[in-house]
Amino acid sequence: MRVDDIPDGGVCELPGGRIAWRRGGDVRVYVNNCPHFNLALNYDPGVFKVYGELLACAHHYSVFRFADGLCVEGQCVGVPLQPVPFRVEDGELRV
Repeated sequence: MRVDDIPDGGVCELPGGRIAWRRGGDVRVYVNNCPHFNLALNYDPGVFKVYGELLACAHHYSVFRFADGLCVEGQCVGVPLQPVPFRVEDGELRV
């Protein structure tokens, strides 16, 4: 996937239960799993609740920060999303 295919300020679902989250030229990749209840962060395929620098779980509304995946509101405050190692080569996201 090209980094430019991820909407600026948005999240894209990736194969293997992962998500890519982009803010400008900065990208983060996390496992698509809320640590509160072991469910995907989205309810509908490809649809995520993003509010600026924050991502809300569609099931129980725990809220996570873009910068480090840390839960800052909800049932799992202080617990981060699991990061996924990745690299960007020639504009392509490699997970």
